[in-house]
Amino acid sequence: MSTAYDIRVPETAARAPGAGSVRLLTWFVVGLPLWWLLGLGSLGYFLVAALLGVDLVRRRPWQLPLGSAWWLLFLAWVVLSIVMLPLEAPGTVVEGIGARIIPTAFRLGEYAACTLTLIWACTTSAVELSARRLGGLLAVAFGWTVAGGLLGLVAPGFQVTSLVERVLPGSLAGNGYVHALVHPAAAQVQRLFAGEDGVGRPAAPYPYTNTWGNALGLLLPIGCALIVQSGVAGPLAIVAVLATPLGAGLADRNAQAPSNGVRAFSVARAIEITTASPVLGYGSTRSQLGSHETIAVGKSASCPKCGNMALGTNGQLWFAGVGQGFVGAGFFALFHVAVLWYYRRLRSPLGLAALTSCVGALVFMLVYDRTVATGCLEFLIIALLVKVAREEDAEAGAGDTALESAVRTG
Repeated sequence: MSTAYDIRVPETAARAPGAGSVRLLTWFVVGLPLWWLLGLGSLGYFLVAALLGVDLVRRRPWQLPLGSAWWLLFLAWVVLSIVMLPLEAPGTVVEGIGARIIPTAFRLGEYAACTLTLIWACTTSAVELSARRLGGLLAVAFGWTVAGGLLGLVAPGFQVTSLVERVLPGSLAGNGYVHALVHPAAAQVQRLFAGEDGVGRPAAPYPYTNTWGNALGLLLPIGCALIVQSGVAGPLAIVAVLATPLGAGLADRNAQAPSNGVRAFSVARAIEITTASPVLGYGSTRSQLGSHETIAVGKSASCPKCGNMALGTNGQLWFAGVGQGFVGAGFFALFHVAVLWYYRRLRSPLGLAALTSCVGALVFMLVYDRTVATGCLEFLIIALLVKVAREEDAEAGAGDTALESAVRTG
């Protein structure tokens, strides 16, 4: 059975690949807390993906998961939708195209980093990067995510000025988005629960709480599967999440989060905007005019977080809808559905865990906007499906050969 697509590229200048790229990914994942403290917890994914892309030049043929045609169509639609950047969406803040180019370029970089990581991981051999080793790296990332969540609850005020933050120009480091990427903070302290002045929502080792929650959900099945396979009694990671303050924080978040009303408004507005430009969208997200209660509220020097929420950022599906219309959002969703369909027959514990994570990704696209970190982690999980499928096929083929030999001998 075919387990992946081959992408034939010219053989000129191809050289034998080395093991350095696998070590690079290993060093990055194992040392994630250090990179986070240095200000590379998010930017590091771009750097690693770029170096993996260089390594791909020496590899033939490149491989992608079955169903990747939908992803390539989505990427093409992202590029096409750039022509819509000058247009204004109804009920949104009027901005110049210059204010939209940088976020759009950054998002293109995120998609490119995820794609390079996916192709590289699928192309590496089982000798270089086996399914077990890749699953182990994802389990390490899960462990760091849990540890960061605990840090965010125990010491929500913990933050440091990173090395990257110190060397960046002041104008760039002062940008809110860039600051979140390079400034290590254990939690986002916000007022979420009634009667409280502020609650530390875990974020480390990611820039945002929602990114942390997305990563935790994606990695939990992988971490638990490997813990059980290792012979440790019971899925200790679940205990760490549910039997500690981390579990209590998650329960409180689900029980009494007033942000749900804002989310519902944001999703409804995203759908309205997508309906206004259903084919190509608007090329990027748009900022709501006013707030969810009144158009008279907006950002100001005295209240930088008042109103003008970015629409589509409460779920990657809605983000794709605003940016690339119903067509682009459909390509995005169909890629995830196709991957699940093609690899649905996996039966090993690690394969089932990866499938569970991919089911979670379908759900999370309704509530979490993807960042480069969660995008690369999700695509490494999809690459894990490919590697597990290869190994299961190889084992099945070896079993059939042994059976045929036994029949002939008999």
